[in-house]
Amino acid sequence: MSLTGADWIKLNRLLDEVLDLEPEKRCDWMESLPPEYESVRETLRNMLFRQSGVETVDILRRAPLVAASPFERSAGDLVGPYRLIRRIGEGGMSTVWLAERADGSLQRQVALKLPRVSLLDSDLGDRLIRERDILAALEHPGIARLYDAGVADDRQPYLAIEYVDGVTLDEYARTHSLSLRQRLALFEQVARAVAYAHARLIVHRDLKPTNVLVDRSGDVHLLDFGIARLLEADGATASQSSARAFTPRYAAPEQFAGESPTITTDVYSLGVILFELLSGRSPYQRSDYVTGRPEIICLAPMSVLDVVDQNGARALKGDLDAILAKALQTDPRARYETTAEFIDDLRRYRRDLPVSARPDTFGYRARKFVRRYRVVVGLGSALLIAVTAGAVVSLWQAGVAVRERDRALRAFEQAEASNAFWTRLFTEGVGNDEAVTFTQLLARGEAMAESLWETSPLQYSLAVDAVAATYNSHGLYGKSEAVLARALERTGNLDIGTHRVQSLQCKYAAAIGALGRVPEATKILEEVIANAADEPDLHVYCLHKRATIARDNNDAPGALKYIQETYRVHAITPTQDGTLKANIVGDLGYAYALNGRSIEAERQYEEAVAILRRTGRDKSNIAFTVFNNWGVLSISTGQPEEALRHFKEAVDISRLFSPDGVPAPFLLGNRGTTLFSLARYEEAKRDLALMRERASADGNARQVTYADAVAAEVAIAEGDLRRAEEVLEPYDPDNGYVTDTTPAGLRVLLVTAKLRMARGEYDQARAFFTQVIDGFVRGGTVVGGLARAYAERANLGLVDGHLDEALRDAARAVEIAEQTRAGSKPSNVLGLASLAQGKAHKARGDEAAAAAALKVAVENLSGTVGEEHPETRKAREMLVASR
Repeated sequence: MSLTGADWIKLNRLLDEVLDLEPEKRCDWMESLPPEYESVRETLRNMLFRQSGVETVDILRRAPLVAASPFERSAGDLVGPYRLIRRIGEGGMSTVWLAERADGSLQRQVALKLPRVSLLDSDLGDRLIRERDILAALEHPGIARLYDAGVADDRQPYLAIEYVDGVTLDEYARTHSLSLRQRLALFEQVARAVAYAHARLIVHRDLKPTNVLVDRSGDVHLLDFGIARLLEADGATASQSSARAFTPRYAAPEQFAGESPTITTDVYSLGVILFELLSGRSPYQRSDYVTGRPEIICLAPMSVLDVVDQNGARALKGDLDAILAKALQTDPRARYETTAEFIDDLRRYRRDLPVSARPDTFGYRARKFVRRYRVVVGLGSALLIAVTAGAVVSLWQAGVAVRERDRALRAFEQAEASNAFWTRLFTEGVGNDEAVTFTQLLARGEAMAESLWETSPLQYSLAVDAVAATYNSHGLYGKSEAVLARALERTGNLDIGTHRVQSLQCKYAAAIGALGRVPEATKILEEVIANAADEPDLHVYCLHKRATIARDNNDAPGALKYIQETYRVHAITPTQDGTLKANIVGDLGYAYALNGRSIEAERQYEEAVAILRRTGRDKSNIAFTVFNNWGVLSISTGQPEEALRHFKEAVDISRLFSPDGVPAPFLLGNRGTTLFSLARYEEAKRDLALMRERASADGNARQVTYADAVAAEVAIAEGDLRRAEEVLEPYDPDNGYVTDTTPAGLRVLLVTAKLRMARGEYDQARAFFTQVIDGFVRGGTVVGGLARAYAERANLGLVDGHLDEALRDAARAVEIAEQTRAGSKPSNVLGLASLAQGKAHKARGDEAAAAAALKVAVENLSGTVGEEHPETRKAREMLVASR
């Protein structure tokens, strides 16, 4: 008999079920299959019993069409960029190999999952590539990371997953003879990991004990998170539900009906897992879940009390029985609406507090109170205490329950709405075989969001939030501001809740703050922060943006204050995000750098990158930000070559994620500044021109200003004063330009001072240099830029006859350069400051002091910018002449 593609997927699913059974039970299982499986029964029987003594692996090897590739895999084979080491798992839908990168770029070993469905689904490769980065964003100690996914040259799809050395959940519980409390604690680890993913809008779809490994330390690791979504064919209808990627034994009724999985689908699967973990039995008769028959949609699971002995019933009766019953409701609306609610009830059970799964009666609450405080409740006063406490606990719990319920409902609704928007964007926003750039996709997302604001306010607000966040992450603040401004104008007419409005407000503040509207941005953020204590994720986000605004405006104490508060609040949030932690740790490093604590800053960046690499997120947008900011630190500490290495990391990442593959304007500016410090003027000019072009298109005047300032500085270094004057003309105070203390504003002042000095306008030059220094000092900022400003003013003192001031300024420049350098590493900032100091001593006739300073200058300049740099040559010539 010829089998269809759907038959083969049925067959693979049944193989998963039968291979879980002891060999002696397989005959009875075969006979229990209902008539709708007649088309595959004989093939399955032949595969199982063709030869006596056939092993599981042999069965699968002999199955026609089961292998995705036309040949059998062996150790040493290459699949995409991975080399197979040994087979570590086998199932009806896939094989799993221990593997490693063949190119040696990463030393870690991975579990390489090779699905058996490529010949049946031609769209799988595109879907893997489209979704892998979304799934790879899951960073939780309880979730095995999806590092990579793709399709090899021979059309074999592969998924590179974190390798976990452990045993399955049920095996661990059985072999360790865990108590009831220990089993509950183990299950809570699983549920917390699932809740983390749900908060990021990702549903597992195929939760089961074999997808949960427990390592030797007793820590759980969920496998295959979101893999079912990758493997499930696009556009599958209810009539095709038999071909969907889920395990019937743990599937929710709606999955058999072909409905799209939701958070409550995973809740149901968790309920089945907990049922089995506590009772050792399934809530269904085997013939029900093995066949996946349609009747299971309406079939109520058995009570856990019906499958355990008397001792088990005594332990489970009451709260746990009710919790399981609620999780296993056939109607999704009657289950726990979120995994967090499920976890909360289990925690309340373990603390002898009332659970939401049971009727909220006075007697029940009183009994729970007495049980919890049995030691202090005297026999004679038990009733009185129970009555009093019942009232108090009820009032207290009512407030907590309302807040938790509202938060859970909001998370659920937002997850559903966000899923709907992104699904629509990817299915309707992109045509078949259409090549769409990232910029075009975001533009279509904006247009699609606009079409939603009247009919679906929640989806509209979430779509705007996501699009704006993407623009912000790529430095396109003008586009972000425009999208968010429209949304906030409409919030008075939208029923989306305070939390959603506040989220939009914080992103709007981040955008306008980056565009230079600092007072307005600060006011918005501080108002939201003051009212966001009950919303941990929002609180962290807004505090982080407040720290960013302080940082970008050279407010060193403010930057450190707010980022330290961000770090503190994030550490106690229920959902720990490793990538966000890396971002916060990196920004803590930036704040330390602004405050002259360079060594501590360096350690923070090292820790941030270690977190990102440990979690496989070292090619993410957050990694892009961390490497960019680490490069800025290296500029400040006088390490331009090191800065370029960090910027290269950032540029390489930006090519993967930035619109059209072009680096963000601020990254171009940072790299251009570094190239200028190395006297690589042509390269610097190219970066600065591109920065200006990108920033101008985005309407970011601050970034345009910075690009112009450094471009003028390059022109001065090349001796083209006319060109420098043309570039700086719009920023001339005589033309009404008002400067500020942002990096762009201070750079304009510094370059204007250098231009006036080059033209012999010494008094005006001194006034501008002094404004730069005062700007740094007022902000409490102690960075390499301040040392450079003192060194430049010292050079001015040498030409306008202020020798005493020149010596003082040079000494201050050296002091700051020493403070901000990275330990004992050479620093071009220290080199330039020492060169100014050597020239000042020489002008005063102190040859010994001059020689000592010039020696330091040569050592530091040659070790950072090279022997051929103009300043190195100048320092060496003066040192030779002083001997």
